[in-house]
Amino acid sequence: MNTRPVLTIAGIGAILLAVTGCASRDDAAIPAARCTAPPFPHPYTAVDACAADEVLTTAVARIFSRPFEQRDPTTSFESAAPLLTDDYRERVGNSAIVLGGRIVGALSLQEPTAVRVTATARVTEDDHPPDTDTSVSRVIALDQHLGDGPTHHSSVYARVVRAGPKHPWLLDQLEVH
Repeated sequence: MNTRPVLTIAGIGAILLAVTGCASRDDAAIPAARCTAPPFPHPYTAVDACAADEVLTTAVARIFSRPFEQRDPTTSFESAAPLLTDDYRERVGNSAIVLGGRIVGALSLQEPTAVRVTATARVTEDDHPPDTDTSVSRVIALDQHLGDGPTHHSSVYARVVRAGPKHPWLLDQLEVH
């Protein structure tokens, strides 16, 4: 028996295996750059600056909450400033009273003696634009609890953006529906 053809076939098989193995590695997805954004300042140090959904829900809940002693909705908006882009803060400007007060005001009419509004926000499964490395949009379910009174349910469309993996996600767009 001649071993030369067997060795040739084995050699060809090894070459094919090596080539297809390399091709498989070339086709493998390249992992996204690891996020190294610095942490948020107090009182948001527990919020992961690299977690878009966490930044979205924290910012939305803060904007639509109002502690007992606070009567001006713009204060809630400004207290969320570390979670907002500067551009968004400038775009909203003095109209923050309308944004934060839109739902709070409606609740206050229903229950005028209660002042504290506690908001909770969660990401829904609703359709949203595809995520990119620098932009994430979500539909947020917003529940506002007016003191011991009624809860108001609404939807908020929100977007966070970042300049890259060394930067935190920041709220850049918010629409109440």
